[in-house]
Amino acid sequence: MEIKVFRHPRVFQQLKEAWTTLLQETSRASVFLSPEWLASWWQAFGRGDELEVITFWQGNRLKGIAPFRRKKEKLIFLASPEVTDYGDFIFSPKQAEEVCRLFLDFLREGAGRTREVHFLNVPSSSPLLKFLPTLTSQPPEQIEVKPAATVLKLELPPDYDEFQARLKRKVRHELRRKRRRLTELNQMRIEEITSPGESLALLDDFIRLHSQRDRQKMSFWAQAGIKDFFQALFKRMTSSGWLVILGLRCQQSYIAYLIQFDFQDRIYLYNVAFDCNYARFSPGIILFDEAIRRAIIRGKKEVDFLRGQERYKLEFGVSPDQVYNVSLVLGEE
Repeated sequence: MEIKVFRHPRVFQQLKEAWTTLLQETSRASVFLSPEWLASWWQAFGRGDELEVITFWQGNRLKGIAPFRRKKEKLIFLASPEVTDYGDFIFSPKQAEEVCRLFLDFLREGAGRTREVHFLNVPSSSPLLKFLPTLTSQPPEQIEVKPAATVLKLELPPDYDEFQARLKRKVRHELRRKRRRLTELNQMRIEEITSPGESLALLDDFIRLHSQRDRQKMSFWAQAGIKDFFQALFKRMTSSGWLVILGLRCQQSYIAYLIQFDFQDRIYLYNVAFDCNYARFSPGIILFDEAIRRAIIRGKKEVDFLRGQERYKLEFGVSPDQVYNVSLVLGEE
């Protein structure tokens, strides 16, 4: 197996087809590992770091990708936890152990160029957690695996009625009551927004509504590069057909949005924003419920609520899972 390292941002376009094919072969691949996501992150936040995408090839077939940014002697997963819920090595399933072994050998042979490696938000199902600790040598090499956050997932049944039947009786009753109450609003309807132009046009309105809720969210959007990231992400994700925004419209205005990503056999519920003047109608809960209903109709297997254990998520019958931060310290030559 051959290793090739790419250090120019054109790698995301250059390897896009092979990269996407590899993701399709990986059952637990996420939208956060797509070249579209990582290219958008690098475009917005990459200044000051060196791009280092380490790839593994068997002939002309791409079998593994380790996307990093370099800070001197540190390799850090190419994204930040503020906006990216999952980070991982991208493996061909049958070559996972071999790729991990080659990756470690590559680092050891690097004449001390790399002293530390950091993976962020690695899913519990990742082969990285299985193979990297077993392949790491005894001291002075050290590996540390720490829980980073809890994620919440919902396995979907074949029809919406069965999903509702799984809910606690009180929750089921409340969902129905909330939907009935929403009919009090004049000309209320839920719309699906997928076009690039309309999605980008709605971003500023999403930010406005999201910032209403507290100062922490206002500070989030004020960070350098955040709006640039989402503008670049929306363009790429709509072009790939992965971005789906649900908008709750009342008369001529939207009062709530749900940003979600439709990737392979699952839906990622990424972020919700609503007009606080309509909070009594529970617009966020309504949009989550509608997203689940539509995902079932489309034959999806899972809805991923991502990080955070907010009470409203737990009421949908989700199951908890864990993501981990993995840090590797290499020995001195």
